[in-house]
Amino acid sequence: MSSVFTASAAIVPDVVAEDVVLTNQKDQNILDNEGWLSGQELIDHMDHLEDLAKMETDKMNAWGKQQIHEEQLADNARAIESMMNAVERYIGKTPYVFSGSTPSGWDCSGLTSWAYARLGIELHHGATAQLYSGEIVSKPKRGDLVIFGSGYHAGLYHKPGVMLHAGGNPGEYTEYRKISDFPGGVRYVRLLETP
Repeated sequence: MSSVFTASAAIVPDVVAEDVVLTNQKDQNILDNEGWLSGQELIDHMDHLEDLAKMETDKMNAWGKQQIHEEQLADNARAIESMMNAVERYIGKTPYVFSGSTPSGWDCSGLTSWAYARLGIELHHGATAQLYSGEIVSKPKRGDLVIFGSGYHAGLYHKPGVMLHAGGNPGEYTEYRKISDFPGGVRYVRLLETP
């Protein structure tokens, strides 16, 4: 059982706080035989308490930053899902149009730049430039860019082995397509971090 001791600030004139409460065994050990602290002991103890408070504040700030980070990741995931849903509405409806960048007709990088513009992310209309627009990753997630070769074709990652793309030739429409249908190696580019 620990008792609580109080040292009055009147003992040390420079102390601003009215009282300093000593609550644990370490705190009680700094009292003199009469139960009072010397001025320097009180200052040292207050410095110790400030250090403890700063450590607790730092822990809370780190926890808060982690919470904010996790919330941002969740927001990003919802945004990516919304973006993918928006593009999926044009499957079988939007024709491949060279240099196009709207749902009335787009090419591969026009589709990806239109999609990411929904999220406020501006991508250059060109698969080669898009290759260098984010972080190249080895484990793609839904919504990551899928870039072939040095940038001859682009799409959006849908699920393992499948992407969503604008088609590749006149007469084709926005569709899901096997990633393995395209030669030249594939790279995945992440623009938004998600959980």
